[in-house]
Amino acid sequence: MKSVTTTTRVCFFVDESQDNAFVEKNIEFSWYMGMNWQMRQKSSISLHENIMKAYPSSKILEVSTKSEDYALGKALSAFNLKKEGIPVENIFQSSKVFNDGGPYLDLLKVDPVSAKKDPRISTVKNMRKLISFEYAGKKYPTEPKSFFYDYVYISALSDNKELSEKVLNYTVFTDIEFNQKIPYSAKKGPFNCQARSCAIYVWLKQNNLLEEYLSNPDLLINRIYPHTQSSSNQASLFSDFGK
Repeated sequence: MKSVTTTTRVCFFVDESQDNAFVEKNIEFSWYMGMNWQMRQKSSISLHENIMKAYPSSKILEVSTKSEDYALGKALSAFNLKKEGIPVENIFQSSKVFNDGGPYLDLLKVDPVSAKKDPRISTVKNMRKLISFEYAGKKYPTEPKSFFYDYVYISALSDNKELSEKVLNYTVFTDIEFNQKIPYSAKKGPFNCQARSCAIYVWLKQNNLLEEYLSNPDLLINRIYPHTQSSSNQASLFSDFGK
């Protein structure tokens, strides 16, 4: 069995043209076999080296515990980044509303791993359908696909001055564990990614749009996610913002 192979990952570039929030680029790199963090970090370093070859002016951050800046990568993980003392992962999972139940607010009080693995939020083995998110008395749509996740993550990041200032030093964000094999506009995921959320945050700050986004994120949806469209049902959900 080969110990090293070649693969690709989606990387998230802050859009320098300022037309959109982020640009996804597929970068090929060397993948080191093995589940331990050392192998994952070697893969991440290879990914960053190839980004630099193609885009020499890039300032790159791996947003995970496989980052060369371990403390920053760990702090930015959705399992560790908190809003009002609750991890982003817990807020996201607990807010899910299906056609047969939810939201599951008790998941706000468990550890992030348990929240993510709770069987009540699974749609894999049945015909359940995720229809919306409910958080802090407001409803949020399921489209664009990472909209609610990004919103919760960016809200939490903006509350943490030290972390958010560090993130502004970077222009490209990666997450070696995130393997989006199909375009964002497709129907199946995964799509939620803390690296994408960081890229959007930097773009919002650069364009003085953060406060507007935090207050009315729906007003910026076409600029942040230009390849998606809201259905009439989603539009009605957007009308609940602030209520």
